[in-house]
Amino acid sequence: MPTGIPNSAVDFMFSMNPGLKKVPKLRKFYLKGHHFSFEKADINNNCEWFELARSKGWLWSMMAHRQATYPTFTWTNFDEWMRFKLPEDKEEVKEIYKTLCKVEDLIHQDFKQR
Repeated sequence: MPTGIPNSAVDFMFSMNPGLKKVPKLRKFYLKGHHFSFEKADINNNCEWFELARSKGWLWSMMAHRQATYPTFTWTNFDEWMRFKLPEDKEEVKEIYKTLCKVEDLIHQDFKQR
C-alpha cells in the first residue's frame, strides 16, 4: 500500500482550498495514500478497486480528488465506471457533485481574492 502525503501537506492544501475541508474523509484519503491507489486503479482500469473503495466510504473523496486533478489527470476509466456502474445511486452521485461544485466555487472565489 502506498504511503500517503504528510499531514502538514494536507494542512497546506486545505489552507489553500478551505472548501476541501468539507469533503468527508478527504484528509484520511490523502494521509493513507489512497489517492495514489485511486490514480493507479484508473490507469489500470481496476473497477474492483473502485467498488471496494466505494464500499469503504471513499466515494466522496474519490470524486473530490478527481475534480481537483482534472484535466491534468484524465479519469477515463473511473468516469466510465461511474456512468455504468452507479446508475442505481444517481441521487447520491448528484448530491456529491452538487456539493463538490459548491466547494469548487469556494476554491475559485478564494483564489480570486488572492
